[in-house]
This record gives sequence, C-alpha cells and structure tokens, in this order.
Amino acid sequence: MVADIRQVTCLKTSYFQSVQLILLLLAYCKKPDLR
Repeated sequence: MVADIRQVTCLKTSYFQSVQLILLLLAYCKKPDLR
C-alpha cells in the first residue's frame, strides 16, 4: 500500500511538472517579450 501511494504521488508530481513546463512554453510562445 505504502509503495503504491508513493508511486501515485510521484506520478502526480511528475505529471504536474510536465504540465507546468508545457504551460510555460505556451506562454513563452505567445509572449516572447517575457524573458
């Protein structure tokens, strides 16, 4: 159980980080002035 919970939390964090990166890239493409 504990190992499964840890795996799920790790997957959630990695997924959230990837989504955050994509959002940052989209925002950068829309507004290239932000540096």
